[in-house]
Amino acid sequence: MNFCHAVAFAGLSICADSDIRANPIALENSNIHAKFLEHSSKHGLSFKTKEEHDRRLKNFAITDELIEKSNADKRNTYVLEHNKFSTADQEELDLINGGDEPLPTKDLQNLQMSFNFPTASPQSVDWRRSGAINPVMDQGECGSCWAFAATTTVEAAWKIKTGQLLKLSEMQLVNCETKFSKGCNNGNPATAYMYLNQYPQMLAAHYPYYPQDGPCRYNPQLGQVRVMNHQDIQP
Repeated sequence: MNFCHAVAFAGLSICADSDIRANPIALENSNIHAKFLEHSSKHGLSFKTKEEHDRRLKNFAITDELIEKSNADKRNTYVLEHNKFSTADQEELDLINGGDEPLPTKDLQNLQMSFNFPTASPQSVDWRRSGAINPVMDQGECGSCWAFAATTTVEAAWKIKTGQLLKLSEMQLVNCETKFSKGCNNGNPATAYMYLNQYPQMLAAHYPYYPQDGPCRYNPQLGQVRVMNHQDIQP
């Protein structure tokens, strides 16, 4: 469930060379500086040194170039825009985006299952239009994307099965699935499903999200959704 030229879960990751990047002087002579000032004001950014200001401006210019090129491509069916990560360094994005923790070998057998799609399956399905997806959340400076990926899948599966869309707790996974995962320092959706087989997931209202590791505060009396089994579907 992961995505050098791609839009990452929490920001933009760019690896292409750029004339703007190679010529910082050009930044001051274009409207990019005005856009950068507006962006900094909107997100409350401040810079302690000129070196930091120039580095953030450079990152913003690279991100802006990617956004402009992508939005000008008529083949794309999506629109990109700036967010609070537009000035971030690649190292900062890597830390936030994290990645999947490798699964222990003995647990791989739980994922080696086949799945046969019905021959009449539609070519594509947008579950947002079916009301099976909750609004996008901000994971903050916490490598918890694995918990969000697992929770979104469980929410959608519950909606498809029962017709009821719940908002389940990512924080429960971050704090309590510690057998294989590392909270804000990465994890794996597959081991989250294994955990939810034993500990039904609570509602976010009872266990709200906060972008920071902490002690497990699971209340079994408030568990709502149990994952009975799961399958790994290869694209």
